[in-house]
Amino acid sequence: VEKIDDTFTIRKTADVEETAAVTVDGEAAEVATANVGGQTYYRLRDLATALNGTADQFNVEWQDGVIVITGEAYTAEALAPAAEATGSAISLTIEVDGQMVTTSAAEINDNNYVPASLLAELGVTASVSNGTLAITTR
Repeated sequence: VEKIDDTFTIRKTADVEETAAVTVDGEAAEVATANVGGQTYYRLRDLATALNGTADQFNVEWQDGVIVITGEAYTAEALAPAAEATGSAISLTIEVDGQMVTTSAAEINDNNYVPASLLAELGVTASVSNGTLAITTR
């Protein structure tokens, strides 16, 4: 991925999938990722899908902005796997349980990709090691 200004292209390749794995309680989870300037971002709705049914579940809604409600089941259908796309780096303000949280993000095909650090704001325990985002809910 070559960064030019704040625009970038995402290509789905085996290398990207291997270096941007996501697990939930040790089990692989399908989460679309984007690498922007060396930072990995994760599609927010995929994270909600992966955590659905766990103690750390959260819902994502759009009402003139992104709204996250922790502890609530994600009710939308899972999104199709991400295809090659072009997007841009943004600063994203999300309403989390009524509080405004601002984070760096990537916007790709009208989807928001967020850094792993946002999970802490949602009360989710996660760490990144050797390219794998490991989420622990138990």
